[in-house]
Amino acid sequence: MLVLLFTTIGLNDLRLNNIAFGYKGKGRIFEGLNLNFKQGSFVFILGENGSGKSTLLKLILGANEASSGSITYNNLPLKDHLERAKRIGYIPQSKGIDPEMSLNDMLDFIAKSHRLNGSIFQERKSQIISSLGLSGILTERSKKLSGGQQQLISISLGLIHDPEIVLLDEPFVGLDYGTRSKIIAFLKSTGKTILCVTHDIDLAQNNADKILFLEKGKPQEYGTPEEIIEQQPYFVAEVDFAPKLMDRLPEMEEVQMIYHYHRVTITCPDRKDLTDPIDRLLKQREESILQLKVYRKNLKSTLIGRYQLSFSDREEGKKNKKRQRKK
Repeated sequence: MLVLLFTTIGLNDLRLNNIAFGYKGKGRIFEGLNLNFKQGSFVFILGENGSGKSTLLKLILGANEASSGSITYNNLPLKDHLERAKRIGYIPQSKGIDPEMSLNDMLDFIAKSHRLNGSIFQERKSQIISSLGLSGILTERSKKLSGGQQQLISISLGLIHDPEIVLLDEPFVGLDYGTRSKIIAFLKSTGKTILCVTHDIDLAQNNADKILFLEKGKPQEYGTPEEIIEQQPYFVAEVDFAPKLMDRLPEMEEVQMIYHYHRVTITCPDRKDLTDPIDRLLKQREESILQLKVYRKNLKSTLIGRYQLSFSDREEGKKNKKRQRKK
């Protein structure tokens, strides 16, 4: 089901207009892609591996060049590399930082490359260091720091030139809950236009102004978490059975079942005529159930249920999903 929510276009919105792009020898990823990101919005981008999430960021950044269409900001084409470098901060998942340099040295180096100096830069530098809690490691060589600390450095480097647009590609991997919360609170306080690629559905639901869900390069959902959930709520149950007592459950119309080893994931629209029989069935098998997790009326259940997603690399689950789609 395609849900695209169009809003009034502001002068400072980031827009992708009729974008087409594909990697050489691999076919098109995007064809006729149109998106509008409102100024100051925090958008989380979700989708399975290969859906085009990171490619979308690289198109905006200029690392990939669209074969047709345009990207505009401030109602003007965003194509000059110097203009992009000034307006955009990019924070990748991999930490591209010099292991021998300190945070202080790296911030000063990037400041020079952007021709930042004086009291304005020092104030900006102090704000970022304080907000991300980096004062204690300011002079430490980065190779001596933990993975989480290195990721915080990467975030500070992407923000030091005060960009108007921030692109984050899985920036929270390996960070604890407290650190993630601190970073998100800081990012929200900046009022910048922020696009964040993630596989963490709960993180996206709790913090997004809007969710963009991509499937094979196509925007299937674009709206607030509440809008996406309310349009068609889903029920999802993950059931782990005792190994010797696992067998196939009876098939029911509108109910999908994905089997993986001793687990079955049951999904269906969240309606009593469907969920009540499932509840009764699970009650009958209660003695053989080792663990039961139920999700309903949240973003995770909607995306998993509507698109039969697992956001995992479980090969057997993927194979079963493909079989079901062919039926």
